[in-house]
Amino acid sequence: MPVEKDPKLGLYVDALKAWLPTVRERFTAWGQACREEPSLIWQTPAVRYTTYVVGGLLASWLLVSVVNMFAPQNATAPARTADFHVICTNTGCGHQFVVNRKFGFDKFPVVCPRCQKATGERAIRCSGGPRDGAWVRATETPDGRLVGADCDAPASTDPR
Repeated sequence: MPVEKDPKLGLYVDALKAWLPTVRERFTAWGQACREEPSLIWQTPAVRYTTYVVGGLLASWLLVSVVNMFAPQNATAPARTADFHVICTNTGCGHQFVVNRKFGFDKFPVVCPRCQKATGERAIRCSGGPRDGAWVRATETPDGRLVGADCDAPASTDPR
């Protein structure tokens, strides 16, 4: 049969019950010793650490107050939405437009406002090459970058 262990909480409660009656006597003795030798106040760890904590809290409150004095008063809230460039992949439409959605929006295709079909795909503007400045359908690379797959195609095959 295994030996039962005393619960730790019970041990702590028993220790607290034994310590409580001595608190008043010990505090009175400490007060008498501090009256005779005042340097004992600072040598007491509870007093010293409490002073450090209160001083640290006051210093951090003062630092925050000083920094807030120089903060702009008319600061706006951080953005919660972003503009996404979209191009309609319908061969008869090819309309380029912008939608405003929450950050991380990825529920493409979206409805094109011109042809009213769900053929709007995320777009990216080509830089360099034969279609410099044109908006084309964006594809995501394995490392998460957006690239225009049709940027290298000749400008004559533009579906718009």
